[in-house]
Amino acid sequence: MAVISFFKNWTLPIAIVIGIILYLIFHLVTFLSPIAEWYAPYNENVLPVFMFLILFVTFCKIDFRKLLPVKWHLSSVGPGCYILWQNIINSVEIWMSRRNGIEKVSR
Repeated sequence: MAVISFFKNWTLPIAIVIGIILYLIFHLVTFLSPIAEWYAPYNENVLPVFMFLILFVTFCKIDFRKLLPVKWHLSSVGPGCYILWQNIINSVEIWMSRRNGIEKVSR
C-alpha cells in the first residue's frame, strides 16, 4: 500500500518534470526538430481538446461505473467513426501522392 500511496502523491510532479524534460529535448536537440515540426499541426488541433477532456473528467463528479452504453450510442458514434476512418484514408492517400511527387490528387 505504501507504493500506491507514493504514486498517488507523486504522479503529478513526476509528469510535470517528464514533460519539461521532453520539451527541452525536442527544443534543444537539433536533429529532432523535424519531428517537432511534423507534430506541430497535430498538437495545435488536438492538444486543447485533450486538455479540456482531462480537466473536465478530473473535476467532474460523475460516477463512471453508472455510464453504460445504450443503443443510441452506436447510432451516434458509428457515423463519427466512419468520418474519422475516411479522413485517415484520405490523409494517407494525399501523403503518398506527395511523397511520390504527384502534386494534385484527382477526385
